[in-house]
Amino acid sequence: MKNKNGFLFLLLVFLSLAGCYNVNTYIYVPPHSTLGKMCMMGCLEKRTHCQHMCNVHKEQCQINDQENAVYRYNIYHDEQKASHREDNKFIYDFDDSNCCKNIPCDCQMNFDICYRDCGGKIIIKPKTID
Repeated sequence: MKNKNGFLFLLLVFLSLAGCYNVNTYIYVPPHSTLGKMCMMGCLEKRTHCQHMCNVHKEQCQINDQENAVYRYNIYHDEQKASHREDNKFIYDFDDSNCCKNIPCDCQMNFDICYRDCGGKIIIKPKTID
C-alpha cells in the first residue's frame, strides 16, 4: 500500500509540473557604432539567405522523396500485378517527405553569433508559463 501511495504522489507531482515550461524572451540591443550597425545588417542578410537556402533544400528533399515514392509504388504495383495479387496501396503509402520538414536550419543561432560579434547584445529573460 505504501508503494502505491508513493507512486500516486510522484504521478501527481509529475502531472502538476507537466503544465509548466520555460519560454525565453530575447531582447536584441543593437551595437552603438555605425560600423557595428553596418555589420549587423550583414548578419540580417546572411540570416535571410540562410533561411532561403534551407527552404530550397527542404523543397528539394520533398521533391526527391515524392519521386522516390512514385518509383517504389511502381515497383510494388508491378510485383502485385505479376503475382496476381490485389493492389491495395497508394503512392502516399510510400511517401516519406514528412521527414524533410525536420531538417534543421541553424540560421538563428548563426545570426546570434554574428550579432554579438558585431557588438550587439542579446539579453535572455527566462519566463515560466503555467
